[in-house]
Amino acid sequence: MFCRVFFSFRKNFFLGGFSFLLFLTLILMLLLLPLLPVRAQTQAPPVSESKPSESSESSESSEASEALIPLTVDVQGIQGEEYENVMASIQIVLQQKKPGLTVRHIHRLHKAAPEQIAKALAPLGYYSVEVQDDLTKEATGWHAVYKVVPGPPVRVDKINIEVTGSGKDKETFQNLAETFPFKKGDHFKDSQYEKGKKDILSEALHNGYMKARFTKNKVLVHRKKQQAEIQLILDTGPLFFFGKTLSEQDIIMPDMLQRYFPYSQGDVYSLTALNQLQTDLYATGYFSQVVVEPQYPAADSDAVDIPVQVELRPSKKNR
Repeated sequence: MFCRVFFSFRKNFFLGGFSFLLFLTLILMLLLLPLLPVRAQTQAPPVSESKPSESSESSESSEASEALIPLTVDVQGIQGEEYENVMASIQIVLQQKKPGLTVRHIHRLHKAAPEQIAKALAPLGYYSVEVQDDLTKEATGWHAVYKVVPGPPVRVDKINIEVTGSGKDKETFQNLAETFPFKKGDHFKDSQYEKGKKDILSEALHNGYMKARFTKNKVLVHRKKQQAEIQLILDTGPLFFFGKTLSEQDIIMPDMLQRYFPYSQGDVYSLTALNQLQTDLYATGYFSQVVVEPQYPAADSDAVDIPVQVELRPSKKNR
């Protein structure tokens, strides 16, 4: 009886277990089946050894040929300073040998060139510039031509220079318009205008007006009349004086050192005098190095005395 039950149990168990395992296997296959395409998609595509298309090859060869296109620039109608200033200013000249220059870039540079030519001629007194431009493709490359008609130069009509400040009545600042680089009817140029202003300020500094400046600095250009009017106002500021001159040295006696000072405390400050002091001290042969440093007051200070510090190093024979 026991054996019959035992074998019956084993038979049912194995048959039932086998069915149960088969059922689980089918379920797992159904669950994993949707994942199989995803795995296939994540695999790297096979490397193709096919050659590039003809269109891509032609595009690359076209870009390469554009990068190698030579460009020449010819500016006509001007010469000398005007020609040099234009050639140093327009971008189509500055970039004509740039690596990778393309046809599109050449057209863009060519389009901007006439305006750049006009701007380059304005500082030289030409304000009615006309430019005829032409860009052609030739067998040897691209060729840009600019025929420039600068027009009549602007000429100086008036020079008005006013002086304010403590030095306005000094002889140094009288008749500045007469000593300015321009006379009525002269060809106006920015370079000469800037030089005239620099000369006035330099004269003020050398005469003790260390804060001199222009409060008005204007050139009115009347294009229709081709005339320029210069308007300047110089503020001299206060007059400065020499303060104490100090030198910590034991090379020569202090009294002997003072003999070489071309100025005294309280004299009007002068850059020329400081330069003379340095030259005279070097000429004695006592010193291998002479440093003369004025101690200027702060910009917002009302002080008008300028102390001077003199640093000296002995020459070899005086060590």
